[in-house]
Amino acid sequence: MRIISLIFIAFITAALASSCVNRIRDSKGDVINECPVHHISFESIAVETVYGMPRRDSSASYEVSKAEFPYARTRSLRGCMVGPFSRFNKYDRVRACLDCNRAKEEYSE
Repeated sequence: MRIISLIFIAFITAALASSCVNRIRDSKGDVINECPVHHISFESIAVETVYGMPRRDSSASYEVSKAEFPYARTRSLRGCMVGPFSRFNKYDRVRACLDCNRAKEEYSE
């Protein structure tokens, strides 16, 4: 019975995790399919999974990122709760604007 429960939980977790990748919402909550800054479609990419509390950017950096590359995704933040299978989850698939990612890399250099 325990094995069946574990299989069921793993299946539900995989289904929920994969369905979240397909939707990006704007500030109003509407689903969008292209970057409003660069006018290109979002791509599904693999990014590093990060656990813990991320370092906060300066307010100037935040304002620039919000205006110039709002849909850049270079990592997936998973919070502070590390589960027993977290060590296997090194990368996540996310949807991002590739031009936003390039602009963020150039800004960071």
